[in-house]
Amino acid sequence: MHLMKRLLANPLSALAAGLALRLFFVLRFPATSGDTVVYEQFAENWLKHGVYGIFIDGRLVPVDMRMPGYPAFLAVTYLIAGHSGAAARLWVMLGQVAVDLATCILIVILAVLISPEAAENAARPKLERLKSRTLWLAATCPFIANYAAVPLTEVFSALLTAAVLVFFVLQVRSAGSVMVFLPPSWRRFGSFTARHAFEILGILAGFLTGLGTLFRPEMPLLLFTSWIVLAWVLVRRGEIVRGIRTALLAGLAFLVPLAPWAVRNAVTLHEVQFLAPRYSQLPGEFVPHGFMAWEKTWLVRLRDVYGVSWKLNGEPILVEDIPERAFDTPEEKSRIAAVLDEYNDSMTLTAKEDAEFAAI
Repeated sequence: MHLMKRLLANPLSALAAGLALRLFFVLRFPATSGDTVVYEQFAENWLKHGVYGIFIDGRLVPVDMRMPGYPAFLAVTYLIAGHSGAAARLWVMLGQVAVDLATCILIVILAVLISPEAAENAARPKLERLKSRTLWLAATCPFIANYAAVPLTEVFSALLTAAVLVFFVLQVRSAGSVMVFLPPSWRRFGSFTARHAFEILGILAGFLTGLGTLFRPEMPLLLFTSWIVLAWVLVRRGEIVRGIRTALLAGLAFLVPLAPWAVRNAVTLHEVQFLAPRYSQLPGEFVPHGFMAWEKTWLVRLRDVYGVSWKLNGEPILVEDIPERAFDTPEEKSRIAAVLDEYNDSMTLTAKEDAEFAAI
């Protein structure tokens, strides 16, 4: 029993269990999605042709429909593995396993920072138990681990979100002196670091949020919500000016990783674009605003996305697959069925058909 307790308390045991679980998913249940192929095309074309784009009608076209962070990871993996596309997916997933285990460690750090035990300088055994239990939960949670077996951005989003939250929590916890939470090596920088540690943490958080945005364009929401929390904390401390200064510095740091992407879009695509387009459309591609507005009046369940939304411009859409709550009257259902009959002839939504949905 004593040996079992020591084994469970060892962080290497939790990481080994996490590794085994992720390898189980990778080797037994590897998966892909439509976005997987898109990311792979970006990475291969970027690596082989030096163009961040996809082939359209036999011509390689620069696009900005996906952020470049994950294709960059794929390209580096392809260089190391000597393979690309489907042949390199195992190497990609193994890399994601390592990234996901690093996220588990960050989750432990975050748990310690927000725990009452750390705030109250509790006895070391309590903190050790907290670390051990948190690491086991993070490492063995299947809902997180299974993403390592899918070539998508989720594992990097989780890693960078956890890292950003660590820095923001350090800011909130800092009160008068944040130095107590920083590595000893930082303290050698002297009084400047001690006086401006709050701002430094904000800059690091902003930079990592920008880095995360290169993988997922919704990451800026994390920065904005964290600013709201920090504003509430700093107003209570009477440090409004410091908060404004920190927010400005964090905002500038946030833009640093995104600047090359924005410059590329300005030079290549002649548009100022720090993120991916809202609807992930190709340059000049028609956006079905009317169809999407109609969907919003009834789309509440994920399963209906498979039957309607994700079939648009690729598969027939049958009126029988649309739930009855989408129709106010039998006449409206007949009207929509007629529009869908026109669409199903070509499986490409025209501006005229989109206008019909907008009118409905």
